[in-house]
Amino acid sequence: MTDARDSEAISAYLSDLQTQVRAPSPPLSTVIRVLAEPLSFLGFLHAPSANATLDSPLPSWSGPMEPTTARRMYFIQHLLPNHLEFILENITVDWLSALPSTEQTVLFDTFFIPALATRTTAPADRSSSRDFSVATAMALVSLQTLVGRINQRFSENHSFLNKTILKLLKRLLEEYSLLDYFKACYKIGSTAGPGYSQQPPATIAVTQATWDSFLSKLFSIPTRISNAFGASRQFSGNSSDRTDLEECFQEDYFFEQQAAQLQECVSGMADLEEEERKMHAKAFGVVIAKLLRLGFGRTLVKSGVSTLWDKDAPADALGWKLALTASTSTTAQTFLTALVEYLNGNQLESNRLYSSTENITESSRQEVHKAAHLLFSLGYGARAGVGEESTDMIEEILFQGRVYGSGVLRALICIQSGWPTGVKSSKDSVLSHTFMRALTIWSDTMLVNHASMGYQKYISYQLLLMIGYFSTSTLLEMDAIPTFGNGVGNWLELEDFKRKQIGLIVAEEFSKAVDTIGSPADFGLDGADSDVKFARSLVQLKDGALSYRPQPQLSKGDTTAFEGKREQSVRGFDATRGGAQVSELADSDDDEDPDAAADAFPRSHRQLSDDESSDEDDDLRPYEMEYESDPDEDIGAVRKPKVAPTLYLRDLITYIRADEDREKTEVGLQTAAELIRRKVGSLELEEHAEELANSFVHLQDTFDTPNFYKLREGALVALVVSSPLLVSGVLTFQFYEKKNSLGQRLNILTALVLGAQELSGFDQSTLPLSKGQSGPSSKTSNPATGSTSLTTPRPTFDNITSTISLARTRRFSQKSNIEANRPAPKANAFANLAPAFLGGLLGRWGGNRGAGAERGYDALQRAPAMLLKKFVVTLGVLVHYSGNSPHLLPMTKELFQFLLALRYHTPPSQPSPSSFGGVKSHPPTMDSLSSMLSGTTLATPTITSLKLPGEAGSSSNITSSSSPIATGIPFNSDLVESLLFGLLILVTPASGTLSDDLLLHEFYVEILETQQWAMELWDSQKLEQGSNDKARMYCAALLQRCFELMKVSM
Repeated sequence: MTDARDSEAISAYLSDLQTQVRAPSPPLSTVIRVLAEPLSFLGFLHAPSANATLDSPLPSWSGPMEPTTARRMYFIQHLLPNHLEFILENITVDWLSALPSTEQTVLFDTFFIPALATRTTAPADRSSSRDFSVATAMALVSLQTLVGRINQRFSENHSFLNKTILKLLKRLLEEYSLLDYFKACYKIGSTAGPGYSQQPPATIAVTQATWDSFLSKLFSIPTRISNAFGASRQFSGNSSDRTDLEECFQEDYFFEQQAAQLQECVSGMADLEEEERKMHAKAFGVVIAKLLRLGFGRTLVKSGVSTLWDKDAPADALGWKLALTASTSTTAQTFLTALVEYLNGNQLESNRLYSSTENITESSRQEVHKAAHLLFSLGYGARAGVGEESTDMIEEILFQGRVYGSGVLRALICIQSGWPTGVKSSKDSVLSHTFMRALTIWSDTMLVNHASMGYQKYISYQLLLMIGYFSTSTLLEMDAIPTFGNGVGNWLELEDFKRKQIGLIVAEEFSKAVDTIGSPADFGLDGADSDVKFARSLVQLKDGALSYRPQPQLSKGDTTAFEGKREQSVRGFDATRGGAQVSELADSDDDEDPDAAADAFPRSHRQLSDDESSDEDDDLRPYEMEYESDPDEDIGAVRKPKVAPTLYLRDLITYIRADEDREKTEVGLQTAAELIRRKVGSLELEEHAEELANSFVHLQDTFDTPNFYKLREGALVALVVSSPLLVSGVLTFQFYEKKNSLGQRLNILTALVLGAQELSGFDQSTLPLSKGQSGPSSKTSNPATGSTSLTTPRPTFDNITSTISLARTRRFSQKSNIEANRPAPKANAFANLAPAFLGGLLGRWGGNRGAGAERGYDALQRAPAMLLKKFVVTLGVLVHYSGNSPHLLPMTKELFQFLLALRYHTPPSQPSPSSFGGVKSHPPTMDSLSSMLSGTTLATPTITSLKLPGEAGSSSNITSSSSPIATGIPFNSDLVESLLFGLLILVTPASGTLSDDLLLHEFYVEILETQQWAMELWDSQKLEQGSNDKARMYCAALLQRCFELMKVSM
């Protein structure tokens, strides 16, 4: 740079020229000097074209210093702005019209548009010439000066001055591009010519500040002009002013031009050196940020997409990628948002959110791949090269609250899966994190109850698209089932079936994905419904499983082969269910693929053809036995070590699963209950309780073990008492498991009742003793808090029901004695656990809660009488043991509605365990789901909404002439006995929580219907003459209790 003395000398001389023009009545020659000499100093005083002549030669620079490159750059940077202001103020209005047209162009216009003086230079050489480098620096200063003149007082200027300013500004925008101004900024900031790599850090910082300031001025032009002329973001004025300026300074047109110039800038970055790339990337990243902040993101991405959409080479998008990388994360995120919204409304418009399955064709997949490739090329997605934040940006787009079409969802999830470098679908992958976040949102009550249907579909479709990428083992490792269980419960409580259907589709597909036994959930949705059909098809798409292949120009014959090969690739991915790497499929042959996934249904589970069976037999090899003789017969030769009792629950699981080791199985059974009770409150029990419960439920008496069933029952009860919430959910799930036998279900109900008994603090010494049985010498301690001897007599299920029913009967005849002899109440740990037990059983039995009683009653119709009786009695006993539970009112209402709906049900005469099951079960890995669904909220259909089995549209009103009692239809005595028992418990609470007044206030209708039904039952079925003593006793007690309550109401 020039020294201070040179700078002062040049500045003083220029000031002297300006002073002469300001003098009164200066000659025209003085005006010409103040214009010509600075142009001569800058090197832009050129002769006019051949067809134009000057009246006299133009004066050259007569200042104290000879012009050099450094002095010229100093003049442009420090002196030219003030000199241009001087020209506009003192020459434009007063002297410009006095100059001949040739002098106006050579002297006046060249100051503001230096390109006019470089016309003789070939266009191909202009950008590299020294004159053009200085000219762009002059144009930069000129534009900033002209824009600065367009302010609030612009309209107060002389009209000729304003028109001149706008004319010059328009010419500047036409002559110089964004890249020219960028080079000018770095030219001004550089002291070593146009080289970028030679600039020191301090100079680069100054240059960046100059560039930022220039962009602010440039992008303010439309707004300034609109404000200056009082128009709303569009230049308007007299008709004479609108001819050339209107379109030029309109906001939309202006920024379209700037976006197009930016596209040219970034397109040429691939040909630059490394250091120049970095400099350009940072500079144009600022341009992108400013355009986005001004609200022209759509204009920006439109320019980029129109250029990049059909280009597949990485170099085509390199400039955009570098510019976005150099910008802030906020800018990159905003750009991605604008890009996704533009694709959603244009290139992917055909793949709308509610399109049909017919639109999911090869062409739509090609468009999705193009969009995903564009995003990946710009640096977005897993391992795209921009950094870890790029993956988070895609995730934020998915969950920012906007609703995009299925095409955009497919593209975003495609690159989240790791495409195109290879699908990554492990539990620690980017896609799994996105899936868990979507599942959390899907399960949230805010989305279920308050979001729009469109957004509910949007989140659900995300889950459906991602489910297809994961294998069953990966989904189980992700620990997604508890979150899913909470969500299903929220969706099932919806009353609007169209909304509920959205969640049920996700529930079905997730159940299929985690299913390991071939028994997924099935809510009976209409498969022909377009919404259901489309949603289910999303799971099969898996766009990330296919490599990107730009659409070639194929002939008609080649097209068929191409599509067939693509379909083969899809089938290959389906077989592996989201493998880590997708490989190209070779031509099919008869050789077995060693990496192929195992058959989902083994050969032993399906019928073999004759040829296949014979082939299999030929390949069988004999199993080599360790010995051929029976080890029990050869006990002297083979000495087995004695099996020691286990100290850990994980070893206990090994013992009871030892199907071929009798001693281990017996030792495990004998020590199980005591070991489990010792582990109460431990992390070990929480970890293994679920697996232990499943193992004991399915344990069979393979070796004819003595007291096998009592030992197994004791172990299950110990599990219920030690870990009630978890184990009750597991047992409830196993109760509805289709493959379980009738005996297993009855054992589960017994375990739940006995466990509830212990948790409630029931004193076993008060149980009535059978004939010939002596009672224990002392009261037993609470098994939940201490170890219990295996020889302690345990009450049976029948003992419990007999005790409860007898107490109910004696209450009416010896009420005072019973109250006086009633022991002091004990702490009832079951009070807060009762909703989980009762809600789990009723929630699963009722099928799809709130979605219609038909499916729930379908399960009831197929339940055998023996099981249904014990099920009803179990529910009543659980309510009885709940004591002073704060949830007693909702539980009572739940059970009232259930029992009254069963009054006229006739169960099948023969058990049919294979057909029983309510809702189709989930795989064993979803055992915790039942406890999640039960919760503490017992929401059921109202009494008037329930329908009797086989009577469409009928209600529970027993006075109808079509009731089974009135028509003489036979009833099942076991079921009636259990219903009377349950209703008797409800109208005679075990504690003082429900007084008679409160009971009548809350359940008046239910009690009245109970009384009427009992009276009809007594009269129509003549229970007073029957042989069923228990049913007659329960009915009499129930009628007497109902009469007592009705007297209270009077």
